[in-house]
Amino acid sequence: MKKILPFILIAFISCSQEDDLNEMFLDKIENVMWTRGTNFKTFRSNPFKLFIVENGICLEFSEGDTMVGENKFSYSVEKNTTDTLKLDYRVVGQKINHCGTFTYYLDNDENLVRTYRDCTSLFDNSQILDYYKSELTFQEVCTN
Repeated sequence: MKKILPFILIAFISCSQEDDLNEMFLDKIENVMWTRGTNFKTFRSNPFKLFIVENGICLEFSEGDTMVGENKFSYSVEKNTTDTLKLDYRVVGQKINHCGTFTYYLDNDENLVRTYRDCTSLFDNSQILDYYKSELTFQEVCTN
């Protein structure tokens, strides 16, 4: 029995570590509040939800169409792997017609990096933004 116990413990630890490596990106970042200072965002994985908070106003997006004012926002999860989330994005309204792709990943410091590529761009360049883990909770930043 004494010889079996260390084996079971090692097997349990290695299986737990393997599960962490196989965890999908949305599951890794779920419920973490990310910030760039005054705006915030957080994700839910099943079903997909993206919450964006600007000036205390919370906007909730899911896959498909969401109306914000007179503008229709559409998000769809294009790819969710162990290290990357790729979202297709489109907004259509009376004065706007825009689309692109957001790609999210974690850098070496565990900060959330977002690249954005406009779907109508003539050039193959991306905008890159970094987000940091916030000490504030969703309830603290979302006042509506």
